[in-house]
Amino acid sequence: MHKTEHLLLSLGELIKGTRTLSMDQEELGLRTGVGRNTISAIENGRGANAKLLFAVMEQLDLSLIHISEP
Repeated sequence: MHKTEHLLLSLGELIKGTRTLSMDQEELGLRTGVGRNTISAIENGRGANAKLLFAVMEQLDLSLIHISEP
C-alpha cells in the first residue's frame, strides 16, 4: 500500500471514529455542504479535495497531528 493510500485510510478511520461520537454522516454532510455519500467516501479512504477534507476535520475539531505515519 502506498503512503498516500495509507494516509487516506487512516484519515477516514479517524474521521469516522470521531464523527460517530456526536453525529451521523448526514449531519456532517449538512455542516460541510456535501452529501452523505461524500462523507462515506472520505471515511472509506476514497479521498476528496483538500479543502473538503479540512472542512470535515474542522467540524470535528481534528488536526493533522491526529494522523500517524505508517
